[in-house]
Amino acid sequence: MMDQRRKTIRVGFTLVEMIIVIVLIGIMAAMTLPRLTGNRDRMFDLATDQVGDLLMMYAQRESLGRRPIGLWEDTMNHRLVLMVLDQDEMSTETTSAWVIDRYVKPVVLPDDVNILDVQAEGQSVDISQWPLQTEPGKNRPAIAIVLEGPERVVTIVLASHALAPFKVNGDNYFDSLGGPIDLDSDGRDREDW
Repeated sequence: MMDQRRKTIRVGFTLVEMIIVIVLIGIMAAMTLPRLTGNRDRMFDLATDQVGDLLMMYAQRESLGRRPIGLWEDTMNHRLVLMVLDQDEMSTETTSAWVIDRYVKPVVLPDDVNILDVQAEGQSVDISQWPLQTEPGKNRPAIAIVLEGPERVVTIVLASHALAPFKVNGDNYFDSLGGPIDLDSDGRDREDW
């Protein structure tokens, strides 16, 4: 009788073993799924930071440079580019052409990030045909670039007097500005600002 018990071969898994395996698979899926879906958000955040850096370089080139600069959307390569008006100051010819600024790397946007709108002083401008240009020593317009990502919209704003841009969640910064606020009548006269 002892030999018969030893000869029985166990085929299959017990219910406890199946539950343990299912729980382990569930835990591993819960750990990896946020990493896979969060990658798109990180790519969008990186793209908005790079566009902000490009706007900062635009402001610095305008304030420190001697040549006109422009901001151009290269729709063929899905990128945003800082341009410089190439002029030969020694030549008497007035021919000049827009060239990519060789010291500033263009911002290549991910496939799921789109430029919804570019605004200068609250007016939409098309920078895919002609660069949004600024000449040194002249007033620079306030610029807003609206980027649409996988699940949200962010506006990057460069004020006309600022050297660094800032981000606003939403798609229309200039409409949300409104007019001046009287802090006394608004009951905010004692607030720090």
